Amino acid sequence: MPEQLRVLVDELLREQNGGRVVLVRKPLPEGVGPEFARLSSVRCATLAWLPKGQTAQEYLASQGIDTALEIQVRNSGLKGNGGVNPSLALCAEVRTSLVRVRDWRELASVPLKYQSQKHKFTQWAAEDARLFREEIERCNKTVSEEIVRQLIFKRAPSPSPHANGLNLAVSEHQPAK
Repeated sequence: MPEQLRVLVDELLREQNGGRVVLVRKPLPEGVGPEFARLSSVRCATLAWLPKGQTAQEYLASQGIDTALEIQVRNSGLKGNGGVNPSLALCAEVRTSLVRVRDWRELASVPLKYQSQKHKFTQWAAEDARLFREEIERCNKTVSEEIVRQLIFKRAPSPSPHANGLNLAVSEHQPAK
């Protein structure tokens, strides 16, 4: 879910901001091979691995990023009220933060919650989990649109006249401060 959400937010921002948005280039640990970089858990944009001795703030600044958009997906999954064979809804909590890199000041933050219609587990699993996969796509689309609407168009700071535009980076995990 986080990788698809990151891609959708990136696409929406690029459409609206004419190329002023960049995705952070993900640093990888030294000595890892190309097979490691292709793992789905590794491909997700995260600043979990940074060059030795470098903070997330320093790394982003070295990449020319002045403002970072961080997306954290929490508590996602099928949830119900308990009992025997309960109806379950796809739920996700997403926290987005817009942070100025030079001083790590949070410029805006919006918590978002998503909850789908409820279905029995067997319905979610039927046809190779078609309903579940479709709902994840719907969740990502809805949340990405709301992120762009809430953070970027309502609350984003105006770039200074001397700046080359607002550069945004998207990351799944909270960078070290």
